Amino acid sequence: MKTGRKGGSTVRDDVHHPVHSASRGLTRRLRIDYLGYKDSVGDKNRKWLSRWEFLVYFVLVPAILIVIHYLVPYSIKNEYFILHLNNPTPWAMFLTNYVHTDDPLHLWGNIFVYILIILYIFK
Repeated sequence: MKTGRKGGSTVRDDVHHPVHSASRGLTRRLRIDYLGYKDSVGDKNRKWLSRWEFLVYFVLVPAILIVIHYLVPYSIKNEYFILHLNNPTPWAMFLTNYVHTDDPLHLWGNIFVYILIILYIFK
């Protein structure tokens, strides 16, 4: 233990200062980007998704689209989900990206492309 006078206070080298340890933790957390991956300066890059991320991206999102396509009646989809240019609504402007046709092949093609893109993003 080394003590001394610096600016009127005693300085101890053996004490771990909480502000410094907190700033090291903050720096470590700031190196994590928005997808949860750590950069090459920090720990090794993550190789794959966690179980919950996998369930959300590969199961939940396609399941929601399939449920909307097959279980929601066409009258509700036509009223709220499909954009009609003569009567646009905020809901329809957003939801028309997900429900814009009643063709099941179009839905499965979109899900296939979605999974390919997700695989590419999280490779």
